[in-house]
Amino acid sequence: MSGPGLQTLLGRFPVKRFLAEHWPNTLLVQHGPVERFAGLADAAEFESIGALTSLAAENWLVQSARFPNGFGNVAVSGEAAASFFHAGFTIYGVEPELRSPSIRRWLSALERELSLPSPFIRTSAFLSKPGPGARMHFDSQESFVVQLKGKKRWWLAPNRDVDFPAENYIAGDPVPPSLEAQLHRPLAAKLPKDATEVVLKPGSIMFVPRGTWHATETLEESWHLDLMLPLPTWGEHVSGLLAQHFLTKAHWRAPMLDQGRLHEHLRQLITELDEAAPSSPATPTPKTSSRATAESGRAPRTKSATRRRSTR
Repeated sequence: MSGPGLQTLLGRFPVKRFLAEHWPNTLLVQHGPVERFAGLADAAEFESIGALTSLAAENWLVQSARFPNGFGNVAVSGEAAASFFHAGFTIYGVEPELRSPSIRRWLSALERELSLPSPFIRTSAFLSKPGPGARMHFDSQESFVVQLKGKKRWWLAPNRDVDFPAENYIAGDPVPPSLEAQLHRPLAAKLPKDATEVVLKPGSIMFVPRGTWHATETLEESWHLDLMLPLPTWGEHVSGLLAQHFLTKAHWRAPMLDQGRLHEHLRQLITELDEAAPSSPATPTPKTSSRATAESGRAPRTKSATRRRSTR
């Protein structure tokens, strides 16, 4: 059996074809034997609900259509999360500290093959009892869904309302002004008729591009991993370069007393950036991950990282 890595994750689907045709903007669903996830699906953390919820995590959240907002995402302790799960609620472990060396080998291999820095991939877990799942929503990062146990039905559709959204959204909720500014038409209230329906079973994987509309239904007790890939955007990358640039120039650190000189400063900035432009792109800035926490004891959280929390 092949070791951890992108080809093992994709099963029979060729890596070169995935990178050329799907990464990072096109949905892909593949099925295969769960045994190929050796070192991931059979890690000690996933032996039982108790083993998983005993781990420290950024958050343990409870989801259910029974909540007033029809979704939930109510924060609880790990111990309470286990009780809610047995009562039929969906449990969302936001970046639990997965410490098994075999899991770290999987994540490191995927990061290397996708030319990402390490640590980068943020891993979360979703555990659901049979019944209605998450209502229609989208997330603001790319991800691999890895089905470990049970069966879950998904409905997915391209997002024709906003390209590369910078924040998550649940259909029917008020649209925040920050998201409103990104739209090129009103957000859909229901899945389109051409939505794709798939059933994930143990050994299935799904690559979900940023912004993809999706909703779920659990057919039998389901455990899946969400390997979140919050790829840096051009805006984030350039704003980071600008912040560094402004710190190196005294005239940018000087107090702004005359706003009428804004255009003069912008023209000066264009000249400075043209002179300082690197000949090759810099390495993407890594997002914080649960592995950073597990390996160093803590990981600084950023507004961007919190914004890109998955909501499945």
